Amino acid sequence: MFKKLTHLKKINLSNNKVSEIEDGAFEGAASVSELHLTANQLESIRSGMFRGLDGLRTLMLRNNRISCIHNDSFTGLRNVRLLSLYDNQITTISPGAFDTLQALSTLNLLANPFNCNCQLAWLGDWLRKRKIVTGNPRCQNPDFLRQIPLQDVAFPDFRCEEGQEEGGCLPRPQCPQECACLDTVVRCSNKHLQALPKGLPKNVTELYLDGNQFTLVPGQLSTYKYLQLVDLSNNKISSLSNSSFTNMSQLTTLILSYNSLQCIPPLAFQGLRSLRLLSLHGNDISTLPEGIFADVTSLSHLAIGANPLHCDCHLRWLSSWVKTGYKEPGIARCAGPPDMEGKLLLTTPAKKFECQGAPTLAVQAKCDPCLSSPCRNQGSCHNDPLEAYRCTCPGGYKGRDCEVSLDSCASGPCENGGTCHAQEGEGAGFMPAASQPLPGLTSQASTPHTDLLPPGPLTEHPNSQSSPGPRGFLKNTVYLAAEGTWLAEQTGSASAGRNSHTCLREPKLPGVKRETINSFSAHCCLGNGALPMGSALLWAPAPHSQPLLLPWTPERGPWRGVSGVPWPPAESGGAQRTPQTLPPGSEGCSWGYRLEATGWAL
Repeated sequence: MFKKLTHLKKINLSNNKVSEIEDGAFEGAASVSELHLTANQLESIRSGMFRGLDGLRTLMLRNNRISCIHNDSFTGLRNVRLLSLYDNQITTISPGAFDTLQALSTLNLLANPFNCNCQLAWLGDWLRKRKIVTGNPRCQNPDFLRQIPLQDVAFPDFRCEEGQEEGGCLPRPQCPQECACLDTVVRCSNKHLQALPKGLPKNVTELYLDGNQFTLVPGQLSTYKYLQLVDLSNNKISSLSNSSFTNMSQLTTLILSYNSLQCIPPLAFQGLRSLRLLSLHGNDISTLPEGIFADVTSLSHLAIGANPLHCDCHLRWLSSWVKTGYKEPGIARCAGPPDMEGKLLLTTPAKKFECQGAPTLAVQAKCDPCLSSPCRNQGSCHNDPLEAYRCTCPGGYKGRDCEVSLDSCASGPCENGGTCHAQEGEGAGFMPAASQPLPGLTSQASTPHTDLLPPGPLTEHPNSQSSPGPRGFLKNTVYLAAEGTWLAEQTGSASAGRNSHTCLREPKLPGVKRETINSFSAHCCLGNGALPMGSALLWAPAPHSQPLLLPWTPERGPWRGVSGVPWPPAESGGAQRTPQTLPPGSEGCSWGYRLEATGWAL
């Protein structure tokens, strides 16, 4: 970043939220003389943070969260004259922490809660002997030394209680709960991990993740730039991407043995210039693209045994490559073509690696899985760098290979003997087929109805309505009326998505005392019949099992009655009429609702 800024003198990053500075972040900033990091969130200081700041003279670290200064925190800053650590949380400083600051003339340590025990005794003596401006930092603990300047405390008074002698300014160890850590080596083997554990130290150099449940190389792995060894053996990794090991320029050992790798992309190991040992042993690799090791210039050991190598002309380059410097120890053998089966990769002459026709489909499909047509039920296949392949499923199917049927009829939504047919398409649901006559129904010959409602948008009486619902389904509202006042309204909608349906809904009864209705329920109507204009189908359970098709005619006057009883009765003032039964072929209803009640008070 700074290599081209050769005349840069000052960097001011104050009043931000900087909590971490990567080692070498200021590489190339040799001309910078002032670095301001005041009012940030730094908790610790490492010498690597300031690498490259050879000309630095002023370092401002005021108002951060620094709690401890190590003896190597400022290594390399030999030209710094002013160092401010004012207003941090420093309790102790390791002996020799400022020895490398050879030009230091001003050191601001004020407003820090120093614990003046035996660990800090050296600092009092150092401040007395050095002729530098300090502002007289004071002790915060113990109580008998509070507010006394450090340089005024007698050496014997810097004392420790039993057990405190070994405390010092030790770095707080950071190690994931699932792992064991020793210095910068982290072992997380055989912990059933599927993702990187939280809390990995940023400076980890060796990471053992073998014997876990990884199916992909963790993407966050590339953020640990100091890694020198990564062991991912005995996992379930099936593919690598071109970015699996980005930014891991210090990696020297990569172990991927005993996984499920079948194909490795050409740029999988790009940038691994320090890699010396690569183990791909015990996978399912048949071929490797030429040039895959172009960036791995330091590689000296390649373990690729126990793989079914297809030793044709496409692998001739590998035969020649391993013979240069004997990079492969003579374990890898060919599995095909037939005349090469069992031959060693290292010792078989490269000229023997010949093509005699196309490889088998099984070999080709490892790097082009769509060739094996894995998608079922007419799903379309797409190669995917991470998942090997993806299937785009047609309507009515889901699953990795479109093997799961989205059968809306599986829950048996059709009642009373209705037959359900699953629909395909984006809005897949179900369509009821013609049902058998409901129990107690009779179909009588009557005047043919010319105004039967077809399935689809309804055009019945204006007081009733139908509107399109989600994904092509209909939302129907059927009204029952008396004396021009809405008596009952029942609204419902069909499926709002795949494999779902909504049939039941609490009825609305405006203007009617609820206690006059014994019970009320609504169900999806089955069958392919339809309702005449402005009509409602009432179903009265036993003993009144006769279905009533009641024409709604406002001019007839008030209607009163109980289901199963002919009405309007003579005493109601209306003309005596006999309830009509369902017309032939109209058993049930289509795209509507059947209203059921044990008693009606109309």
